[in-house]
Amino acid sequence: MIMGSIIDIPKPYPKLATLKKKEEIKKRRTAIKTATTTILCGLLNKFSNFSIGLGIIYYVSKH
Repeated sequence: MIMGSIIDIPKPYPKLATLKKKEEIKKRRTAIKTATTTILCGLLNKFSNFSIGLGIIYYVSKH
């Protein structure tokens, strides 16, 4: 029991252990979501800046 993770609480408290596990899973999911959204926003930002730059170059070359 001691060698396991911190969540491994002795048998009399199985509900507490599951609650802690659920909380940890929720925290992980939210962390993953925030990470992916920030990465996507960063990529979109870079891409939009890139496309605006291309648009300006295209406009200048056409006129």
